[in-house]
Amino acid sequence: MAQSLGLAVPLGAAPCNLNTAASLNGPPPPSPSPPTPQGGLANGSPSTTAVPTTESAPLGGSSSNTTTSSATLPNPSLVEQEEQLPFQPPINTVQQILNTTVGKCRIFVVTLEHIKLSQKRILDLPPLECAVNLEALSRQHKELYDAMAVETSMLSRLFDEILLIPAEMHHAKRLQMNLNKYMKQLDLYQLELMHYIRPDTVPCPAALLITDQPFSRSIVKGQTVALEAQLLLASSIGLKNVGPVDVDIVQLHGSAKKGVKSSGPAIENASESLDSEGKVRFHLRFPAGTNKKPVTLRLHATMSYHPLKCHNPDLAQPGVRVIESNASRPFIITTNSIQWRDSEGILLKMEAFGDATEISWAKFANTLQSYYLGATRQNPEQPNRPLTLKDFEFLNALKFDSSTTVTLQAFDNFWEWFGAALEKIRHQKNLCPLWLKGYIYGFISKVDSEKLLSSFEEGSFLIRLSDRFPGKYACAYVYDGTVHHSLIKDTDVAGNKRTLVDFLHEIDHVRTIIQVRCDFNGHLQLNKCVKNDMLQEFLSEKQESCTPGYEEFPPPGMRPIPRVVPPDSATVSSEQLLAHAALFIDQHTQQHP
Repeated sequence: MAQSLGLAVPLGAAPCNLNTAASLNGPPPPSPSPPTPQGGLANGSPSTTAVPTTESAPLGGSSSNTTTSSATLPNPSLVEQEEQLPFQPPINTVQQILNTTVGKCRIFVVTLEHIKLSQKRILDLPPLECAVNLEALSRQHKELYDAMAVETSMLSRLFDEILLIPAEMHHAKRLQMNLNKYMKQLDLYQLELMHYIRPDTVPCPAALLITDQPFSRSIVKGQTVALEAQLLLASSIGLKNVGPVDVDIVQLHGSAKKGVKSSGPAIENASESLDSEGKVRFHLRFPAGTNKKPVTLRLHATMSYHPLKCHNPDLAQPGVRVIESNASRPFIITTNSIQWRDSEGILLKMEAFGDATEISWAKFANTLQSYYLGATRQNPEQPNRPLTLKDFEFLNALKFDSSTTVTLQAFDNFWEWFGAALEKIRHQKNLCPLWLKGYIYGFISKVDSEKLLSSFEEGSFLIRLSDRFPGKYACAYVYDGTVHHSLIKDTDVAGNKRTLVDFLHEIDHVRTIIQVRCDFNGHLQLNKCVKNDMLQEFLSEKQESCTPGYEEFPPPGMRPIPRVVPPDSATVSSEQLLAHAALFIDQHTQQHP
């Protein structure tokens, strides 16, 4: 990569001093975001950490950041029985990389604008003068493209080599999307130069780009999904008209459903118009499932334009072109909750592995984190309970034999167990809030739960995932001075009206639940909570008030009270009144002895 873009003042552009911003290999501008805790590394050796480096692109933007860090940080646990985590990240390394990339992206935006103005000015020159400047302009294109490719590669390496905290992962994904947009825009500028030289072989330099999408994940049939896209143009295109933007479902084997299929429409709200900024937003609705088969979306629109710039004005002709977008990330439309586990497993495998048969543990863990946060409906930037380094250590040891790589076969075995547990957390009533608040401990072995509970008093308990039975939960509890284990059966929490909350409420010999709080870096905090107090907020949700105009059923065993019609006092004697009163008292005495 060139050390400098050499674009201080692009040809034909207004004067601009790029030296006011940091150079591509200099320190980044100050970031407004506060520093966040650092993620852990996965390097094969758990006791050391290595920062990914490259000779052509230092991680921190200067040679001072290219050294490998082997320092470890103390990671004390608030529970004495727990061991320290083996993953010890360097201080703020990832945040420094992201801040540096942010600074470079600012330079890329400025440089793209300068290239646009310069290119527009040059293409308006007479052919001979234009040709003199084309070589220098092409050279600027290449330098900028190489610089952006280095940053894109660096972000990919972060995903492949470092366990990222959710906020960093979200930030890195947004940066990747921005870089893809900048590179696509530069591609159009390059196509425009090629069209100037050979107008008969190069298409019109315009494209639709999907800029925001909720995939990859499964979508429930009938659910409304937001999708955004933008029309990108080269520097000198004069538009006549752009028709509505339409959306197609494209199956991965290549056949497209052009808006409709034999059984009815494939997508609703699938046609929208561009706004004044060239952007379009859809609220798509999918009325039919895809039978657990992944599909993608593509956008297309018809555009008419004025003659484009070329070296021979006689060859310049107006035209009409159908422009298409890039494909969306894959997704599956499910028709019921039973399809959710298999669909999520298919999409997770596709995103993590692609065409590979083996990937790094860090790449798999980062992809799993993203799907887990979506499955538990958490904020991807500030989740209540992300998968932590301690959780990843547990999962890696339990299902992957502490390997630094993940194979397709190992993934299938893992998802059979983890997918079943995640499905229950997502769909079974009260499980997700119990999980997010830490009342379900989750990732702890039978042996470790015994060690943990050995120091707690009688009646203390925790809920964990069963190691051997996929999708089942086990209760470890202290009874008669000993830690016991009971598997929570499906019949214990069966039906819509019986949940884990009901099961725990009915067990008298467990009184104190162990609540777990743990940040991403594994700092653990355990709280003792009175079971009945904890369950009260969930039990209160089941207490519904009487519907207006209706009465509640009487309690079991209650006999109906016969109605006693009082006599008309004007026509009966006092003896009759006393007889009726005695009968009334006798009936109430029998009802309430």
